[in-house]
Amino acid sequence: MAEALAYVITTTPPESYATDRRYQRVLLVVVMLAVTAFGSLMTLITVALDDMGADLGASRVTMTWAITGLMLIMAVATPMAGTLGDVHGHRKVLLIGLLGGAVATFLCGLAWNAPSLIFFRVLFGLFAAMVNPNAMSLMMHAYGAERRATAVGWFQFAVTGAPTLGLIAGGPLIDATGWRTIFFVFAGVSLIAFLVGAPLLRPMPRQAGRPLDVRGATSLGLGVLGVLLTITELVSGRFGLLLVVWVAVAIGFLANFVHVERTVAAPMLKLEYLHRREFSMPLLSAAAVQFAYMGGFVITPALLSRRYGWTTGAIALLMMPRPGAFSVASLAGGWLP
Repeated sequence: MAEALAYVITTTPPESYATDRRYQRVLLVVVMLAVTAFGSLMTLITVALDDMGADLGASRVTMTWAITGLMLIMAVATPMAGTLGDVHGHRKVLLIGLLGGAVATFLCGLAWNAPSLIFFRVLFGLFAAMVNPNAMSLMMHAYGAERRATAVGWFQFAVTGAPTLGLIAGGPLIDATGWRTIFFVFAGVSLIAFLVGAPLLRPMPRQAGRPLDVRGATSLGLGVLGVLLTITELVSGRFGLLLVVWVAVAIGFLANFVHVERTVAAPMLKLEYLHRREFSMPLLSAAAVQFAYMGGFVITPALLSRRYGWTTGAIALLMMPRPGAFSVASLAGGWLP
């Protein structure tokens, strides 16, 4: 994925792309609609977990997997989705992600219990992983070098601003009509992005012959899943055989991931990079920041709902300033020299 992004950044787009402002605007609209559906739902589901759990008869610990499962599959699938775009075309993979995401989101609204909701959310995460890297590649290819910073700023504005829009509209909507409605609404948003993009988005050059590190991605995903299930067992106070099984799964698959990455020709992660401080320290810092950010993002709605009896709409409005500040900063960053 890193090599592909470097290729896109250093490749001059066709003159028809670089000077066609109409196409650039269309692409921007499609991308913003696509990421809005994902970002808004992520935030709203976090806020509405208690309502969803009460309706589906599940604990908050169980319902949290509707967020954790999605993020896990996206972490594993996103690099592979970028490579799929390199080989088969970023336009094609993006459109598959949009249509599949719309269907999966609609199915979430029909979920009959917690496991079905979690499954449909993981399915949505698989399709959502196809959207971001391929949308970014299309934007980087369509904009000339002098306007790429602005394009990235708008992209990040959409990614970080979507939760704000979702909270403004979705919170009161949940209070008025229930949590299922938001899935139907944002399934429609993804479908609109697909219908607009299918006839208008243009393809970009492909890179044939790039292999997929399926073994590495699978081992990493199952290893991290084992770690998360181990933590779940510990938090629940269960110290039986199942805990031992999850520990073994985590250790076994993570060890296999290291072995695979050291031996395959095209690893998803070059492990020697971890020995470089300029690579590993930013990763560690970002992980610590995200740990605190997402932890607070999950805990705050639970505290306000259970301890103080706030409605979902009120919690949504209180949570709005944080993603709102991110979106404004992202847009400003795209215009800075």
